Amino acid sequence: DKRGFEGKQHGTTRLAVGHRSHRALSILDARYLLNIADPKPTDRILDPFAGYGGIVRETKRRKLDVVASDIDKSLSPGLAGLDPTIASVADARDLPLPREHFDLIITEPPFRSVYRQAVLASLPELRRVLKPDGRIVLLIAMDMCEAVQSIFERMNATVEIAGVIPRGGGLKCPALHISFPRHQPSTGS
Repeated sequence: DKRGFEGKQHGTTRLAVGHRSHRALSILDARYLLNIADPKPTDRILDPFAGYGGIVRETKRRKLDVVASDIDKSLSPGLAGLDPTIASVADARDLPLPREHFDLIITEPPFRSVYRQAVLASLPELRRVLKPDGRIVLLIAMDMCEAVQSIFERMNATVEIAGVIPRGGGLKCPALHISFPRHQPSTGS
């Protein structure tokens, strides 16, 4: 994995290389998440925690329609380098995107505890931009799993652990597949 990604640091644009760089998802993990999501060729996909663009790269490799955002302005050069028409700087708690616009959200939010509350606060916003019968695939830290499941279950979602990816330092990261029931037509009694 020798992919490069430009980011701004102290006013200078620098090239980071490899998935071990801060906020970079490995190619294999991105492929795994897309395989779990099983996107259709017509799906509109969102990655609201794009980081270094691992999911963006994999969706583009598969010739799928993707939109990416990240709150970190320093990632703008690299995301724009992947495709300037699909990337923006945005807070996942308040996305500048239309309601019910995406079929599928595939993302890996930050794992560090300092960001946990912001990630949990973003989940209702992810639901807002997702079509009523849309799907979400999240790769999260194990200690976030219960809180994430609880929030989505309150939204009447089905939450399944599709697999667990081991990371360095003994960290285990579940990949959650979240789906929402199709709206049933009213029978009008």
